[in-house]
Amino acid sequence: MIKITPIDAEQTLRIRQQVLWPAYSQDFCRVAEDQSGQHFGAWLDGQLIMVASLFIQQDSIRLRKFACLPAFQGRGYGSAMLKHLLHLQQATSLKCFWFDARCSAIDFYQGLGFSVDSAVFEKHGVEYVKMSRQLQR
Repeated sequence: MIKITPIDAEQTLRIRQQVLWPAYSQDFCRVAEDQSGQHFGAWLDGQLIMVASLFIQQDSIRLRKFACLPAFQGRGYGSAMLKHLLHLQQATSLKCFWFDARCSAIDFYQGLGFSVDSAVFEKHGVEYVKMSRQLQR
């Protein structure tokens, strides 16, 4: 099974670039708020296979740059990571967990209880929707 640990922003860049934006540089995959975010990595047999970054915004938390190496997709690791991240938020006063999801991943996120909250929009030629889930106390 995977082991999920905090990591630093720099450790996220290789996987972000390889999975989300392979035609762009690692610098393109940085988020302006990276230094204030919480970053997590999923490890399998000592190899970093997945990354996710969280950013607090008022009374909500935003997931950004959630990426799993292609060879490890479809095995339940992404679901395990999201469940872990949601569990971490239960002890906070935050009310909502949200993100911009690629349209190709809507079914995956809906299976974990997230709802589509916007019309389709585009970023760098990729279609997205906003998705969210209320945090339970």
